[in-house]
Amino acid sequence: MNTGRYRLVLMMALWLMPSARAEDKHAAARSVVQIRGVDPQGKMFYGSGVITGPGKVVTNCHVVRGGGKIAVFHGFEAFAVSGERADVLRDLCVLDTPGIAAPRARIGKTSSLRPGQPLAYYGYPRALGMSYSAGSVTTLHPFGGSRD
Repeated sequence: MNTGRYRLVLMMALWLMPSARAEDKHAAARSVVQIRGVDPQGKMFYGSGVITGPGKVVTNCHVVRGGGKIAVFHGFEAFAVSGERADVLRDLCVLDTPGIAAPRARIGKTSSLRPGQPLAYYGYPRALGMSYSAGSVTTLHPFGGSRD
């Protein structure tokens, strides 16, 4: 798994170039999904994920670590998860989600980020609908000696 490419995607962040058109600024929202699950004790859990390719959704491993039945929702459509690969150190899980065909996220490199650069955050906090908030890069920290 190329975990370096997924780090910012998992934060539901899209860096916006100053020249980006207004309609492009929210294009990333089409690639954000809700993760829902029921653990073996019947407790519901929720989180967010990002479509990174045909049948592939990346989420944080802590979202799905409770086990049980997991589904990915894009809009009102549900997709079963048939497999999972985990990078526990980076808290990244790739969920095999056959049939999901929404646009994949545009994945950039962290090396192109600069402090002060605007960010748009998308996600599904708790069981609520999609949320959006704007922010900016404040500082950058290397992880494992790399910023790629």
